[in-house]
Amino acid sequence: MNNETKQYSKAIGILKAADHTGWILTLVEKAATGFRMGGYVTVSDAAKLASEIDKLSGGKSNPDEDTTLVCVGADTTQTVFFAFKTPQVEGARLTAIIHAQAETLLPMPLSQAAFTWRMVRQDGATQDGCVAVVRKNYYQELCNVVPGRVESILPDAAGLVKGWAGVFESTTEKCALIQIRRHSCILAVSEGEKLVRAAAVDVEDLSLTTVVAHDLTAVLDTMELPKSTPVYITGEEDIAAALCRELAQGGRPVQRWRLSDNKISTLGIRDKLTEIRNRPETIGLAIAALDEQGPAYDFIRLPKTEAMDDAVVDKKGLVRGLAAAAIFVILLLGGIYWTSARQLESIEQALSADYHGTTGQAILARQQMRDRISKARPDMLEMLSAIGSCMDRDMLLDSISFKKGQPVRIAAKARSFEQVNAFHKKLQEQACFKDVKLISPTLDERRSQVQFTITLAYRNFTRS
Repeated sequence: MNNETKQYSKAIGILKAADHTGWILTLVEKAATGFRMGGYVTVSDAAKLASEIDKLSGGKSNPDEDTTLVCVGADTTQTVFFAFKTPQVEGARLTAIIHAQAETLLPMPLSQAAFTWRMVRQDGATQDGCVAVVRKNYYQELCNVVPGRVESILPDAAGLVKGWAGVFESTTEKCALIQIRRHSCILAVSEGEKLVRAAAVDVEDLSLTTVVAHDLTAVLDTMELPKSTPVYITGEEDIAAALCRELAQGGRPVQRWRLSDNKISTLGIRDKLTEIRNRPETIGLAIAALDEQGPAYDFIRLPKTEAMDDAVVDKKGLVRGLAAAAIFVILLLGGIYWTSARQLESIEQALSADYHGTTGQAILARQQMRDRISKARPDMLEMLSAIGSCMDRDMLLDSISFKKGQPVRIAAKARSFEQVNAFHKKLQEQACFKDVKLISPTLDERRSQVQFTITLAYRNFTRS
């Protein structure tokens, strides 16, 4: 079965329930007026998922003839997005460059990751895209939710964007969507009512809205979203209202999600409106999977790379594309030497060929530069993970500052001197840290907290 060419008229979106004790299944069908919900059920036993899918889709059928697509949502807290830039190339050349970019960007070997991508926009001689990544074992877990039936895996943030566009008042302009969940806030960037990228912000206490707003603002800034970018928030009423006030005070245009009566009528969801209002990604996931232009970030049905939009590929073009892919993989990833003079000449020509103002040589040079820069940078994931593993849950980390050639400086608060000393000792036991020094622990009697600073040397980064 070829998922890339098969036409689907229905999709079942499967999403883990908010309490992680069951699953939500939503059937969406294509109709003359757009999309319409054809069924919504919750299942507590994973063993019953297959039978519920058969019921929703109208009974058992030949998978090769079935026009119901089964799509599973990947939790955004398990998904990481990385922006990248490529020259204006197409087809297999673009695929090879994206794989090379992924190897540079991902915090793990490609063999341990499953990734997909989306090209977002063209800008002169370059084009911008974004890679979505999950760990391979999590990807396999999603594939096995319904063994042999899962044909699409999307980040649930893609469903969030489509649920907002399908059920609520929406805009095609670039904006940020924020969904408040139990222990996190999901921030999804939407443009053209399609997911651009997303991030999950962990939240220990939702009532601390000032802290939550600060963290969300930091992510918005990291994504380089101007302050003029509209922000839309949904979730628990009081907290959503408080976050709106906090972000508005920071100068961002922010408002709550508003239901669209016309869209609700078209989708036929009035009898499940409360459930879908609380978790719009349940229906959005199925709508996203049926996107005629291809869903954003499908880990199974990988994007077509012939061009920014759909294109028809003939067999000769496919052969040429595969040949070009082989050449570019060799050029970009290296390690294989060709002995044939003719093959060497082909490689040299491919390197020097101009593709809209850039060449393979320039791409290689940029990648080598990135490798050198990457080696000179601290491994933030390792450093933060090592620090976090040493902290008790009720400790409060105020700041971590670091500069090349200088010790890493940690400012934090603890409930007692004993807790500070235990943290200090655990840091000393970490192989990546040396010269761990505790500086001036001070008791704040009014707050019953010990404020302290620790400096340490992290691998070669601290050496001048």
